Amino acid sequence: VFDQIDGKIDLSFRSLGTQSLKNIARPIEAYAIELNKEDRLPPADNLSSVKFQQQIRYCRSEDAVRLAYSLAGTGPPLVKSANWINHLELDWELPVYRHLLAGLTKDHTLMRYDARGNGLSDWDSSELSLDAWVNDLETVVNAAGLDRFPLFGFSQGCAVSIAYAVRNPHRVSRLILFGGFATGRYKRASTTPADLDRFRAIATLMRFGWNSDDPTFRQMMTSQLMPTATKEQAQAFNEMQRKSLSAENAARHYETVCNFDIRELLPRVSVPTL
Repeated sequence: VFDQIDGKIDLSFRSLGTQSLKNIARPIEAYAIELNKEDRLPPADNLSSVKFQQQIRYCRSEDAVRLAYSLAGTGPPLVKSANWINHLELDWELPVYRHLLAGLTKDHTLMRYDARGNGLSDWDSSELSLDAWVNDLETVVNAAGLDRFPLFGFSQGCAVSIAYAVRNPHRVSRLILFGGFATGRYKRASTTPADLDRFRAIATLMRFGWNSDDPTFRQMMTSQLMPTATKEQAQAFNEMQRKSLSAENAARHYETVCNFDIRELLPRVSVPTL
């Protein structure tokens, strides 16, 4: 319903986050109609206010995957590529993300998105690959009407951002990379046969235990990504991971990232890069 009426009638909408509905396996994004939005907005300098004003929209990729993206904050555009598991709503609740998001929206209109296979985007995607994720980034910036913008990549989003910048140097004004890598775990020269067995075992365990109430299987990823996380941070991240994608998609996502190798792209980056 939201897809059919958004932008076509003179009403605005507020996301209510994901809701569990009867006879539907995955959580569904729900919306409220804002009949008097101006009177209901909290102060703009409040952290929850930025989340409240976040606009979530949808578009479709060339292979018909439904992608969710959001706009929050005011000012010139800043695009953030997707990283290991995102959820446009739940990211705001995470102790490790919310202040980062608030900072990025302070002086910019932040555009971010949920890549295929997780978050509010389609879970039943036919392809998970670096190229597919780069195409997703291209789809959402086109849908948002952005011509030229700085691009921020975080963790695995660095590889996606680099590949996009090499393909579209005329659209990326600046490239900001943080905590990224050029090769995934399967492709690194330092990876031993024993390492490969261990990494593949992690993917197998994901398939069998990701959706369990026991967070042990999700904690494996949390411990690797955030070894110094507090108990509160780890618990929140574990729960976000459970709600953001299926067990099969978690394993496929992990295996895809482990196979990243963008070394041949690095000399071809021509945009200013931090």
